[in-house]
Amino acid sequence: MTDSATMPRTVRVKPGVIRCSDADRERVGVRLRDAASEGRLSMDEFEERLAAAYATTYQHELGALTADLPRPVATRIGWPAIVGLLWAQLRADLATRRRLVLAVTALVMVLIVGSAIVGAFHGYGGDGHGIGPGGAELHEPVGE
Repeated sequence: MTDSATMPRTVRVKPGVIRCSDADRERVGVRLRDAASEGRLSMDEFEERLAAAYATTYQHELGALTADLPRPVATRIGWPAIVGLLWAQLRADLATRRRLVLAVTALVMVLIVGSAIVGAFHGYGGDGHGIGPGGAELHEPVGE
């Protein structure tokens, strides 16, 4: 004779339905908290969805709670993440300061071109030595 308490009961399994774990529920809870902190959910809606997340049994039920929220962005870790954030910040700074960068670049170019023009007309010697009109030297060599 078998005792009914020790006999396994028959469980009906729905095909294609997967039960969710506590970790799955917690991940959805984190997404809901992030959405509420970003202003995507009101506090009432957040509390309602969070309670539903912890009461769910199947994964497709969890998916319905976050279906209208944007997908989380994959994050990098370690040095690639730091370099990526630094590069993004640099691009953002340059984009906001583009006019200043263009103005400084234009000023530097004007100074370089102006220096070249002045140097071409004045001569690069700086001490007055050079070739004058007709190929004659401007000063007699010293010591002759």
